Amino acid sequence: MRLALVLSLTIAALLTSVQASAQTSVFSGMMRGSDAATIASQQTPRPEDIAQQITTLQGDLADAKREVALQRAQFETFKQQASSLTSLAQSLLDVQELSVQRYHHAIDGLHSLQRLIMEARQRQQQLTAWQPPADGPPWPLQLADDTYLLMTESRVLADQYLLHGQLLQNSRQALLNEKQTLEAQIRQTRSVPGTASDLLDQRQELAVRLQQAELKAVDLELVFADIFVQTNDLNRVIAELSHQISRKDWLYMDNRFYLDEPAFSRIEQQVQQNITGLLVQQEGIREDNDKAIAAFNEASAELQRIQSADTVNTETVVAAERAMMLASDQAKLQRLRRDVAFYRYEMLEITKQLWQIRFDLYQNQHSSSNLAELNTVFGDMAAQIAGWEQYNQTVSAQTQRERQAFLDGAVLSPTKAEGDYLRARADIMQQYIDTLAQAMSQLTSTQFLLNITLREVETFEHQAPLWQRVLNLGGDVADIASDIWHYEIFTVSDTVTVEGRPITTLRSVTVGKSIGALLILVVGLLLVKRIVSSAMNMALRRNRIGASTSIIITRWISLFAGLTLIVFSLVLMDIPLSIFAFAGGALAIGIGFGAQHLLQNLISGLILLLEKPVRVGDWIEIGGVTGSVTSIGIRFSTLTSATGTEHLIPNSALVQEKLVNWTYSSPDVRREVHVWVDYRADAQTVSNILINVAKDHPVVMDVPEPRVLLDGFTERGMQFKLQFWAPMLAKVSGPVVMSEIRKEIHARFTEYGIAFAHPMRSITLEQNTGEQT
Repeated sequence: MRLALVLSLTIAALLTSVQASAQTSVFSGMMRGSDAATIASQQTPRPEDIAQQITTLQGDLADAKREVALQRAQFETFKQQASSLTSLAQSLLDVQELSVQRYHHAIDGLHSLQRLIMEARQRQQQLTAWQPPADGPPWPLQLADDTYLLMTESRVLADQYLLHGQLLQNSRQALLNEKQTLEAQIRQTRSVPGTASDLLDQRQELAVRLQQAELKAVDLELVFADIFVQTNDLNRVIAELSHQISRKDWLYMDNRFYLDEPAFSRIEQQVQQNITGLLVQQEGIREDNDKAIAAFNEASAELQRIQSADTVNTETVVAAERAMMLASDQAKLQRLRRDVAFYRYEMLEITKQLWQIRFDLYQNQHSSSNLAELNTVFGDMAAQIAGWEQYNQTVSAQTQRERQAFLDGAVLSPTKAEGDYLRARADIMQQYIDTLAQAMSQLTSTQFLLNITLREVETFEHQAPLWQRVLNLGGDVADIASDIWHYEIFTVSDTVTVEGRPITTLRSVTVGKSIGALLILVVGLLLVKRIVSSAMNMALRRNRIGASTSIIITRWISLFAGLTLIVFSLVLMDIPLSIFAFAGGALAIGIGFGAQHLLQNLISGLILLLEKPVRVGDWIEIGGVTGSVTSIGIRFSTLTSATGTEHLIPNSALVQEKLVNWTYSSPDVRREVHVWVDYRADAQTVSNILINVAKDHPVVMDVPEPRVLLDGFTERGMQFKLQFWAPMLAKVSGPVVMSEIRKEIHARFTEYGIAFAHPMRSITLEQNTGEQT
């Protein structure tokens, strides 16, 4: 007992020094790179010290075996005597035998620890005296794969050992708590007054020995736990050192690798041999699958035969059902092997493609555009591998649960036959798990090759010249633009008739189709507008049509061309017209209620185009508004008054309401100027002056000639009326012409001394006396 406790403390202290020195080496190496600290010989336990501890444990093991022999003899004696102490002696014997097993475990653990210490020293020496890889640069690509694999795996292992160490520490703490509980029980037992020989009978003595044996077993388990903890820590140290060594190799090689044609041929041949061997295995798997299906059918037929017999034996039926279930499990196993063989074949094909890509990379047979295309290939491969990995993990987890359920059921089964049946099913589930493990191994290997190939492609892209990187960036942008261009906005069901039968299909409306339809529509409208405008200008120059007609024709042609281009662009871009079907009801309601005025104005515009009651440039009066027509549109026309105000008149008003067109048949309009002259003036002279004033004005027409009428004698004087004709043009204002005529009349009358008449009034004044003056 004392030796076990001393051994526990000695080993714990010994291995703590190993852990501290090893961790110091790792952490200092991580901080200083190549100048990693070595494991100091004065801090590292020597193999001789561990060998001495092994010798001590072996001596204790011999003593424990002698104690077991003595206790077994005592147990046999109690058993022969049918003593009530037999069960207590049996428990003591079991605990002592457990201690013997733990001695063996501790000795084996020390041997393993001794080996790990030597390995850690060797790795530390390799790191301290690190030398670049031989036979390079450049180095074979397979060396690069091995180095990269070692670097990644050692990093993962170090992290796993770190997590495992935390779990081990928790388990060790639980053992310490158990030890403290046992020690407290032993102290309470020994605290009874008197001597052990006087007060303790044989049962109490066995009980105390049992407690001491249990405490010893716990001490040995603590020793083994300490060894296990230190073994885990040393494994983590070795993984850290391996990671540093491989990382230094990797950084030094700096992607300076080569893959020549002979090496590639060997790799390709090996992969092809694996594919060929797998195809041969698939043939055997298919034969086994057929046999398993036949066995299942035979078992099912046997079960039906037994159930349909006149005399049914329950045990026979149960046995047949179990045989059928085992046959079913075997058939499922063969199907799983068939599926796994298919997956492995696909993985090997991907492996073959990846090696071809790597060979092309190192032979500089990939252009920048090909490198950009590889990203899509890698994405497809990664998605395929991820799908298989998820399937594998799901099936494996389910199979593990089923296997454990069968094993638990076998333990609790009431009969041996049922237990054998459940264990047989558990064995088949284990074969499931082994088959999935093979697939997972192939899957992991392929995934690693995919990752390293992807890294190499990225490296080649970064090492490419600037112009190639610009091209690669352009390719990425083009891929993004292509994805956006082909992005599906929504789908539309379209019905087509094939050989007299309606077939409904789904058509997608993408961003590219929508943009293409808009471009066709815009470009088409611009071309139509330019062509129609040129044709109308030519017709105007040749006086074939009027300005108003040309405007109306242009706008109607543009309207029909726009509708035609909408339909044409949709058909050309393979966008079904049924996308507007959902708006059919709303459109019908809009036509019936909201669009009636629109249609009325459209039809009125068409009437104006055909009948031409109003033309551009006409001077019209409608609804109290007078002005010149400047444009006639599809829905409304524009009327500009003398003050420059533009009025939008609906076409329906021009057709339906009362309208005065001053220039309907001719733009010539007769105008009149009234003049009152004193009675003392000569009437003929006044007439001649007025006629000359009209003739001298440039706007007044010669035909019909101006004329003067003596319109009457008023209290103001003689009233003359000058009548003349002048055209109503857009650039000639009627009020301006009238004003100029009046100014000229005033000037001529002043020149000839003709006085204008004034109103005459008679005023009567009466005095207060009534006399009239």
